[in-house]
Amino acid sequence: MPDAILGAHLKSAIRNYALLFFGCLLLHVAGTWSLPLIDRDEPRFAEASREMIERKDYVVPHFNNDPRLDKPPLTYWAQTVSYKIFGENDFAARFPSAVAAALVALSIFGWGSRLRPPRRPSASQARIGGTKVGWWAAIIFTLSLQTFLHAKAAVADMWLVLFVTLAYWAGFELLRDPLSPSANHTSNIKHQTFSWWWVFYCSLAFGFLAKGPIGWIPLLTVGSTMFFVRETQLARRFKFARGVLLTLAIVAIWGVPALIQTHGEFFTIGIGRHVVGRSLVTMEGHGANSFGMYLLLLPFYFVTIFISFFPWSIKLPWLTRKLWLNQDNIDHYLIAGVAVIFIIFSLIKTKLPHYTLPAFPLLALLLAQRLATENSMRFFSGFHGANRAAFCHCADFTGHQTLPESSRGSENVFDARF
Repeated sequence: MPDAILGAHLKSAIRNYALLFFGCLLLHVAGTWSLPLIDRDEPRFAEASREMIERKDYVVPHFNNDPRLDKPPLTYWAQTVSYKIFGENDFAARFPSAVAAALVALSIFGWGSRLRPPRRPSASQARIGGTKVGWWAAIIFTLSLQTFLHAKAAVADMWLVLFVTLAYWAGFELLRDPLSPSANHTSNIKHQTFSWWWVFYCSLAFGFLAKGPIGWIPLLTVGSTMFFVRETQLARRFKFARGVLLTLAIVAIWGVPALIQTHGEFFTIGIGRHVVGRSLVTMEGHGANSFGMYLLLLPFYFVTIFISFFPWSIKLPWLTRKLWLNQDNIDHYLIAGVAVIFIIFSLIKTKLPHYTLPAFPLLALLLAQRLATENSMRFFSGFHGANRAAFCHCADFTGHQTLPESSRGSENVFDARF
């Protein structure tokens, strides 16, 4: 009988994961074949990946035969695989971002399904409630405006979000006992941390390979949580020295050949100019050119979140009130993750609305936990107009997007030259 129950649960889980993955993938790829690559970044990523195949050089990306050293190679690698499957076209350039976004939704669903709603239900209610949290968290993330846009774009952001989310989830599991003091003690003893330790540090490594050192922000969240929890055994559980060495070793498999091949320029340009430089000065006109304007733009992301996280941003004031009245340690961990991301990017001089995208899975989980305990009709009151506007905007983007001058009239995006 227990085997039959376990088999039924396994089949249900596989069905849920498959339904979510393919549903998200279809949503994200819809229309990507009909819209030419736009902006500056999409054609550059697409062309650099094409040249990677042409040159058979999978270490150093090139654009127009010049080294392109501003981003690590993970996105280019994903696009080269897509090109070999679908051919060198706009759809293939964007397909990896859609896959990454669908995998983020799976990760949020898995993580959310392991969270209890805040009211401490019974064991059976907790299992049902957890699944509800997982579904809603995945839906909220997938249907937010910034996710919708970047899941259809041939850029690196969704791969960064994927591995940052996995690192946050693994960090939560390693912190699970002190964060969930009401959990059964026996289950805590049996709780396995070895696999989550590997997931945590491997995700940090692949986050770096996606978009550089910003992929390591979960370390700051874990460190701040440990500081406030003050559990002496946690440092042993994370084995930071050994874990950081593992992360650096994975990065070094690509990084050392890249540094040798470019005579150190990959570090000078990729880290020096595009990380340190982007933090201290405004790059490409995105940000403030004076100290006064810098101060004025400090709340930039606290304003743009109401557009980027639309339509769910309508409920952020409601969520803030709920969290102000009632929080637990799980909320503290999620809030710390959101705060770290917003504070870091608020202090950086170069600003773009999508920089806070890695915080969206955490916001989705916070919102989904509260939604799981609310009356659905009351929660969605006043929501219909917002959703209607969101779907109109999405349809407008996929069907009637106005292209910048550099992309109009281009028959083949790989012929674009900048």
